[in-house]
Amino acid sequence: MLSSPTHTIGVQSCSTSVTINWSPSTDADSGIAGYAGNWDTSPSTDPAGSLNYGAGSVSSTVSITSSNAARYFHLRARDNAGNWAATRHYGPVYANAASVLTYCTAKTNSLGCVPTIGTNGVMPDKSNGNFRVTCTNVLNQKAGLLFWGYGSSATAFQGGFKCVANPTVRTPSVGSGGNTTGNSCTGSYGFTFTTAYMNSLGIVPGDTIYAQWWTRDPAAPFTTGLSNAVQFTVCQ
Repeated sequence: MLSSPTHTIGVQSCSTSVTINWSPSTDADSGIAGYAGNWDTSPSTDPAGSLNYGAGSVSSTVSITSSNAARYFHLRARDNAGNWAATRHYGPVYANAASVLTYCTAKTNSLGCVPTIGTNGVMPDKSNGNFRVTCTNVLNQKAGLLFWGYGSSATAFQGGFKCVANPTVRTPSVGSGGNTTGNSCTGSYGFTFTTAYMNSLGIVPGDTIYAQWWTRDPAAPFTTGLSNAVQFTVCQ
């Protein structure tokens, strides 16, 4: 039997370092020589050839590449007489440490600045609940909100582009701050996808979220502004 203390089968993980544990095989005749184990994208590979785990091994920790693809670990014991046991399999394992990217085009605001979406640089880990979507280069002292959904778009909207497909969810409105007098692009926004917030809306590891900022811009066409967008996959 194979198990993992680091990665649950079928659940998106932020970590690419995977530990697999197993119960030792036995052979009453010639004894166990060792194990052949490997990772790939097939659920049913039978390892053969060189042994890469010793007879006393009961665990393996490896760093697999960051990918959206499902990966599987396969382990097969061989005895000292050269006979192979049945293969044990673990997976699918999803490990993606590069699941955040920006896309789409922002609407230049009335001062000629381009609102720019970003994040705080942490992984969108549901258990930690500290993934923050930000926006800089926006008008000071103006209200704005983040809207998000489960699909991307590039639809003409209010003089710019709506980068998130319907249906969407709106976060509460927040102020941009920045300089307290005059008009400038010193404002910024931020919204954190906390564990409680994700739980309240049924967001689970493996969900891919698309998000964009909408802002007030009284001097612009439609009196609004739009950032570019960010896509991220929630992980465990």
